[in-house]
This record gives sequence, structure tokens and C-alpha cells, in this order.
Amino acid sequence: MPLTDPGRATKISAGASLNEMRDLAKGLGMKPLRVDGVEKVKAGITTLEEVYRVTA
Repeated sequence: MPLTDPGRATKISAGASLNEMRDLAKGLGMKPLRVDGVEKVKAGITTLEEVYRVTA
């Protein structure tokens, strides 16, 4: 997650919780690795077994 916004750097420096960081990342358009993997399964790029193996 880029720190181009001073507000993000401040939040991190202030000791933001994991949930706060997750919400911040989600707000920036990031998605969980497993969700991205499932999208790749639907596109035929990988298998569900592979996604589960690397995200377990």
C-alpha cells in the first residue's frame, strides 16, 4: 500500500490496528489474496486447489 497520502503514514505511525489497516487497504481498492485467486480460477488461470494451497 503506497504511503503517498500523509494521513496513511500518520495512521500507521500512530499504531493503527490490523482491522483499521485492513479497512484502509480495502478503501484503496486492495482485495484479499484468496479473493483475487478465486477470480483467477474463474478466468481459467489457476486451480482452486492451488489458491487454497498458497493462501492457507
